[in-house]
Formats: sequence, structure tokens, C-alpha cells
Amino acid sequence: MTPAPPQSLPQKAVIAALLAVMAVFYAWTAGSAEFSLRPAKSLSGYYNLLADAFLAGQLSLRVQPTPELLALPDPYDPVQNQPYRLHDAALFEGKYYLYYGPAPALVVFAPFRALTGLDLPQSLGAAAACWTGLVCSFLLLRFFVRLGLSETPSWLLAAAVPALAFGNIVPFLLRRPSHYEVAIAFGYALVFASLYCFATGSLGARVSLRRLALASVLLGLAVGSRFPMLAAALAPFILYAYLRRRSDGRAARRRLALALAMLGPLAVCLFLLGLYNYERFGSWTDFGLRHTLQGIVSARQYTFVSMERIPTSFFYYVLVPPRFAAEFPFVTLEPQAYLAPPPGYVLERVAGILPMVPLLSVLLVLPVMLRRLWLGQRALPVAIGASIAIGCALLGLYCLSGGTMRYEVDFATFLLLPALLLWFAVLRTAGRRARRVLATVFVLLLAATVSFNGAISLTGYYDNLERANSKVYERLWRVFRPLERALGAR
Repeated sequence: MTPAPPQSLPQKAVIAALLAVMAVFYAWTAGSAEFSLRPAKSLSGYYNLLADAFLAGQLSLRVQPTPELLALPDPYDPVQNQPYRLHDAALFEGKYYLYYGPAPALVVFAPFRALTGLDLPQSLGAAAACWTGLVCSFLLLRFFVRLGLSETPSWLLAAAVPALAFGNIVPFLLRRPSHYEVAIAFGYALVFASLYCFATGSLGARVSLRRLALASVLLGLAVGSRFPMLAAALAPFILYAYLRRRSDGRAARRRLALALAMLGPLAVCLFLLGLYNYERFGSWTDFGLRHTLQGIVSARQYTFVSMERIPTSFFYYVLVPPRFAAEFPFVTLEPQAYLAPPPGYVLERVAGILPMVPLLSVLLVLPVMLRRLWLGQRALPVAIGASIAIGCALLGLYCLSGGTMRYEVDFATFLLLPALLLWFAVLRTAGRRARRVLATVFVLLLAATVSFNGAISLTGYYDNLERANSKVYERLWRVFRPLERALGAR
């Protein structure tokens, strides 16, 4: 492999500044509505409750179900349990548990409490995790640029920061950083930290078993935060097959060491996660979904996955546009039923990944570009194909459930990373005149990606900013009032 030239100091400064701006924006988004960023004692939040339970040496929450709840004929009936339930907690044999992944509580919330005596706000935890995921995904992109697209202009690499920061759907997720979003945020951060270590540990100048083992641990923690991240286990299998084919003469002992480093820690994490389930519910695969106290329908009656939902969910997760208007914030998500949903389908605010991240349109030229890339650097198309495969696997999984915007964080970056690499490749191979046109198109699509996702970050699911911090919302509205007038708003 020919190493790419190092980044210049001005380029590093620009990228560092952009990442710093995004850290501030993520923190502001998470903390400007209902949720504070300040650590304190006895904070609410399910992950603080779970951390409290772990520090007390138990798996069930220390919150006790009320006698009235336990006395109900059917405590899982949302009508009967409404006055008494701990919403979305799992009730099993008279105790409360959580079905959300335990890893954030184990690696962050509980240690923070033990070291400081304070609770970590879920908003701050989610914002920090999302920024970590952004940094790791950018480092992964930069690694592949250096590996096979070293002639990429510095402005394109810098433009990748806002593309990844807004195209990952994180700004919407952080507008309401509750426990649902914490699990997604930590899964996002840990899985891209893992993939960065897998890539640099296997495709760099030399194979690093230590880095591959760390990658496997991080992937196990990602699954322990957000179980669907198990789809990312495709990466070590693909990388292992690639390394074996590239080095046919490698000794059997070396191949065994490579396999153990890449998959051993992940296997241990999966075993511990299954044991965690068994100790709580008596089943290695029961995460507690069937025992949750929901607000719409009893979890005992709800079908969590169904093949009937695939057409509807694919439409909402991929194709359905947001609502455009002349009034601030100009782009919103409306829970409109464009398609008649199947029975039991839960539809929250959602818009398709293609209209929300129009930079993904370059994936249409994937078949042509893969052949060109394969001739130059074989690791690059392997990485692009693996990332797209993981993203499509996650998308397919969510097509079996209901439609909601926050789930798109799980698969958006897996599609956006290869899309950006393809943009870089297309711009590198195009002629001078075509390159100018394509660069203009790229900038316009980047602006649309940032604008659309920035707009929905102001509303969230329930107009969170306007409802909780109307003064801040009004100040923002006044800034954009001239644009409203230009668009013909009253």
C-alpha cells in the first residue's frame, strides 16, 4: 500500500474547528429544551436508575412496582396500568427491569456515579456519545481516503464533517435525548469506534492483533448498547476472509490468532449479554420486550416484527419526503399515513433517508464505480460493500417493525460513508468541466442535507424546543423571518 500524504496543518485546523463546532451544536441541541446538561444527585432517567441498580449489586431496578399495579387482573393492559406503571419498563415477577442495552450504564453511567457521587444527565451522555460517533466515523472515512483516494481535495474532506454530522440523523435524535436515544447514541459511537479499529488494525501497514481485539470488545459493547448493532459483525468476517485471501501463505497458527482476536472478545460479550438476560428472565434471548408496560397496546399482544410491514416501513424509512413549508423552520416531519399501514403498525414522525440525506443519491452509480475502484485499491470496494451491506441489514430489520425517525441513526452512517467515498471517487475521475458541475451538485446536496436535518432538529418528535424553551425558539424564528417573507409566508 502506498501511504497517502499527511494532512497539512491548515487542513487539520479546519477539520478540528468543524468538529468543535459540532460538539457545541450537539450539546446545545441536547440541553436547550427539556433536559439539562448539568450533573447532579438523584437525576431522573432510566440509565441512572440502571446504574444505581448495578452499583447496588442487582439486575432489577431499585424502584418497586406499586401494590396497585401488581394487584391488577392484567398489569400489562395499558388502560389498567396507566396510573401506576413505570412507562416502558419491563415488569417480571414483581420487579422492574429495562430492555434497553446495559452497556451504557456499565461503562459510563455507573462509573461516573462511583467517581463523582453525581448522576450523569442522559442528555450529556447522549451528546457526548453522538459526537464520539461522529469523530470515529470521520476518522474511518479519512483512513479509507488515505488508503485509496489520496488525491481527494482538502475541501472535500472538510465538507465530510458537516455531511456526517447532519446526515447521520443525530441532530433530530438529540432534540429529545431520553433513554431510547441514549441506547441508540451509544450503539452508534461504539460501533464506529469498533469499525475504525477493525479497519486500521487489519488494512494498515501491518496487522495489529491488539487493535483487532479492542475492535471486537467495542463491537461487543455496541451490541450491549443496541442489539441490532450485531449486524456490524459482518465486518470482521469480511475482513478476515479478505486477509486470508491476501496472505495465502500465512501459517495456520497465525490465522487462528487472527480469528480469535477479531471474534473472541465479541463472543464473550454476547455470552455475557445472554447470561444477563437469563439471570433476569430465565431465557438467553429474552431482552424483556414482552414484559414492557407500554402505552398503546399490551406487549403480550403486540407483534414486534412482521413481514407484512416491509413495504410500508421501506416507504417511510427510505422514500417518504418531509413536509416543506414557507414558515419557520421550513422542514418538518408529519406523522401522515401516506400508505395504509398494516394492523398494529406504530407510525411516529419519520421521513425517508433518501430525501433527508440527498447525498446518498450517488449510490446509484455504485456498479460503475466499484469496478474502477477495484482496479486501484481492492480494500476500498470491500469496505464500501461491507458498509452498505451492514446498513441494508439494519434497514431491513427496522422494516419489520414500526416507523420512527430515531431508528435511522442506526443505519444512516453505514450508507453515508460509502456515498461520500463514491463522491470523492467520481470527482477524482471526472473531466475538468464535468468535475465543476459535479462539485456544484455535491455542494448543493450537502447544503440540502445540512438544512433539512438542521430544521427537524429544532422540532423533534413533539416540537420540543418551542414547547420547553419558547424564548430561544422565538429568537431563532426572528433570525429566519426575512427568509419567511422571501418565501411568501404571511
